[in-house]
Amino acid sequence: MLRKTVGSSEMAAAIKNWNKHETPFFFSSETVSLLGQGCEYGLHEAVPLSKLNHTIQSLLQQSKQTTTDNPIVLGMIPFNEDAPCHFVVPNRLLVSSTLRHQDLSVTPDKASAWRCVMLPEPQEYGEVVDLALKEMSAGALKKVVLSRAMTLNSATTLNPAHVLMSLVKQNPSSYRFCANTGGEEYLVGASPELLVARRGVQVVANPLAGSRKRDADDQLNDDLERSLLETDKDLREHALVVDAMASVLQSHCKNLHVPMMPSVISTPAMLHLSTLMEGTLWDSNVSALQLATELHPTPAVCGEPKYLAQQFINEYEPFERGFFTGVIGWMDSRGNGEWVVVIRSALVAPNSMTVFAGAGIVPGSVAQEEIDETANKMATILNAVNAQQHQGQSQDRSTKAGAV
Repeated sequence: MLRKTVGSSEMAAAIKNWNKHETPFFFSSETVSLLGQGCEYGLHEAVPLSKLNHTIQSLLQQSKQTTTDNPIVLGMIPFNEDAPCHFVVPNRLLVSSTLRHQDLSVTPDKASAWRCVMLPEPQEYGEVVDLALKEMSAGALKKVVLSRAMTLNSATTLNPAHVLMSLVKQNPSSYRFCANTGGEEYLVGASPELLVARRGVQVVANPLAGSRKRDADDQLNDDLERSLLETDKDLREHALVVDAMASVLQSHCKNLHVPMMPSVISTPAMLHLSTLMEGTLWDSNVSALQLATELHPTPAVCGEPKYLAQQFINEYEPFERGFFTGVIGWMDSRGNGEWVVVIRSALVAPNSMTVFAGAGIVPGSVAQEEIDETANKMATILNAVNAQQHQGQSQDRSTKAGAV
């Protein structure tokens, strides 16, 4: 693998000159941007989560040319482990600092006319929310995350690199990504949620759960932040996620610090309850990917208990999630890396784009509020292509849901 460190302006130019024949893979955090081009070694098949770390570590070892070489793999893990994952050790890797605002001069594509198909329709989605609430009142299910999708079709050809550049510009503090999934589809998104990162023996995770739509009025946002920190429903939902993740990380970390109360973080579209968890590995051989596969899927994107939530999702969601609510990121051959939850994302094809969003359903959830919340969350992607919000959303600005 040829690795080249470049300036952020050169990275931006490489994205603008996106060559789909190189099956590119872009990932960016607040500190680094990575653009993989070509495929030296790859994996595109279903692999059990329990075996994935070993499989990818072997892939990285194959790509080492010297004992000191440190190749990097870029990858995506689906929501369901029965679906194919996608990993690539690129032929060429560009590395830069995070992209600067002045580097981003691409105007997003404007479709001449969108034709919208919702799956499920808002009313049907609300009915499934009510069904989940009945299940919770009668059984052991504590939380389930329910998703819906919206496909936008147009005669105008979409360039996934242009969608990415717009997302980067509009969401400077999110984790941004754009990766070919095989064929002509690209997974594009701007996620605010870090599943887990490993830097040496230091481990960081940042689960999100409990949300409000962000308002243009700063005073109202202050009120919404206070509401998040004082509402029992949101605090219970958030605690389910934090407790589950802390249990996994505790088995690998000493000095694990989990704040007793969450804080609130904001994106251009949303406010989220957030808990920043930090620890030190007992065993330096535990890789970032091993931690990610043990954590995934968390209650923030699936539910609690996990197996009951997955059963409900598989039975009642009318589409396969694929990589939505999966994991995307990178790892080097020393086990360092960053893995991010795939939310605020879309599948971009030449003449269509499917946008996904979900909401965490817990006792106290209200169907219309969850319909509104999923519509609000889709705005991150819709704004990147100058699309308008569509039907199924009321005007209540204090709706509640998870971070999906």
